[in-house]
Amino acid sequence: MTNNETYYKNSTKGKPSSDGPPAVGGPGDFGTLPLGIDDFESPGEPQPYAFLKQLPLTPASDHTDAPFGFVSIHLRAFDAQGNPVPNSIVLSEIENWQSAWTWEVRETENEIRQACMGRWLAQSACIHGLTIFRVTNAEGQQFNQQLPAGKQSLHGEFMMQGFRVSTIRSIAINWVNQLIAGPQALPPPEYEEWDLVGSNAPATAFDRLRLDAYCNSSSGNNGSVHMWDHYDSKVKLRVSLRDQ
Repeated sequence: MTNNETYYKNSTKGKPSSDGPPAVGGPGDFGTLPLGIDDFESPGEPQPYAFLKQLPLTPASDHTDAPFGFVSIHLRAFDAQGNPVPNSIVLSEIENWQSAWTWEVRETENEIRQACMGRWLAQSACIHGLTIFRVTNAEGQQFNQQLPAGKQSLHGEFMMQGFRVSTIRSIAINWVNQLIAGPQALPPPEYEEWDLVGSNAPATAFDRLRLDAYCNSSSGNNGSVHMWDHYDSKVKLRVSLRDQ
């Protein structure tokens, strides 16, 4: 941190505005909004702020209990020779499972990434002009909103992946391992579900978004205000042993 840079963590003053057209994704598509927010350190001066908020998907998910997204994962077992194990055997009794089996997630990385895409509202304002508005997810993907010189506010929507592919796959494989370690003379459940919240188990501390927003400081001298925070994404995950 430099001497002329001010940091504000969780700077979420102000309220979401409906003024201006919402937009999805494209740089430069964000609307503007009034600066009617709380006073900052300087009397009579609006406080700079920046925040994100996850929104329900539109069109709505087919799963009414999963407004923020539904990720469906299917596990396949392969025997020691690399042949798929028939689903009828997998779903019989766990004691019929063999230690030589290997388990794989059927869905590709791209399919998992697409299923983990969340819809987000972004909003920020600074009377002295915003300079950077950037959101980064756990896999290093970034959303950067282009900001013309002197732009004082923005609000709009964008889509971003909220969970790592490795996290989703690990949850699925760990579930199978827990079944193997449990009672053997029972048929396994066909599926298990989790309401995942980023940075909370069984997800990891890495599964969240980071917002970094910068604006010019009232002090001048090339000073800047850095507003930042982390945001947990939400999604419902289903891991199934029944192959489609």
